[in-house]
Amino acid sequence: MTAVYFGMSAAAQKQAVSDALDRTYALVADGIAARKAKELAKVQDKYVTNSALPALQADIDALAARKDTAASAVFSLKQASTNAQKVLEYLNTAHAAAAEGRASAFDTAINQINILVGSRGSELENLVGNVVAGQSGQRTLAISTGTTEVVVALQSLGSRYALVDQDNGRTYTPNFLSQTLSIGGTQIATSQLSLVSRNGNDVSFTDGTTTWNATLDTGGLPVTSSWLYGGLTGEGQTQAIDDIKASISIVAKAVATLSNTNLQSEIGLSTLQNQLTEMGETARKVSDTESDELAAAKKAIETRYSLMTSNIAFAAQAQREMIGALIGDDSVTNQSVFDIMGTTYSG
Repeated sequence: MTAVYFGMSAAAQKQAVSDALDRTYALVADGIAARKAKELAKVQDKYVTNSALPALQADIDALAARKDTAASAVFSLKQASTNAQKVLEYLNTAHAAAAEGRASAFDTAINQINILVGSRGSELENLVGNVVAGQSGQRTLAISTGTTEVVVALQSLGSRYALVDQDNGRTYTPNFLSQTLSIGGTQIATSQLSLVSRNGNDVSFTDGTTTWNATLDTGGLPVTSSWLYGGLTGEGQTQAIDDIKASISIVAKAVATLSNTNLQSEIGLSTLQNQLTEMGETARKVSDTESDELAAAKKAIETRYSLMTSNIAFAAQAQREMIGALIGDDSVTNQSVFDIMGTTYSG
């Protein structure tokens, strides 16, 4: 090995030894860095595997889903309660119009009710909306509030009646928007229809040319258009007032039921929100604790390997200085380190 340094100056020998030490130090440093990275990854994996956050987050997500469902129920109940209250106001207007024999004002109020409630959708969509003409839309619905379940009795709060022809069984349905009655595919304006006679739900009416005998099927509320009350005259006016009173009784009960159910559902929703807030706070604390523990573990590893690297660097520098001292520039010490070491042992 001494041949490697034969004929080299002391400075060249020092540089060669320094370069060799640098290469060795670099290899050792790379090995230390690899070991450190492996330990850091192991600690990170342990943190991820043992973390309580995933399970806690799953619970939070499940609770949030329940809250969303409850919120939808609360919204639907609140909307139904608001609409029921407005229907009650329109019925009071219709009652006043019936008492005064004002057919146009009566029909306007009934039309406003039908426009307001619209048509019922599925599940919680429009709880008080109209259903098929001639049907009440009565149903009992169990609504989840997230923490409990409330049961509410519902029915349509609109007026969607139908007339069933007693001769051929055909059903004639009114269009409250266009104020027409569909008979045999023909739209006849209700203003052209007049009541011939009425006995309970058996009615006879005409457009001036044709007379029909039909059975009246009320839908939702037991109130119809003014023409089926003889334009609010005579016995028809009395019947209209009675039907309005019956409708007011139904809607007033619905208002009370919906208000109570809405209150219960809002309490349930509030409870869910409080639980969700508490779980979120717990998750934050767990995250902070685990993050601090992970940071501390990583810092310990970083410190240990940093110290190790510093020690090796210090040792390499010490070797470099020691060998540099052995390789001199004078005639006595102008030898390679291996020659010097050989001379020492052979002496």
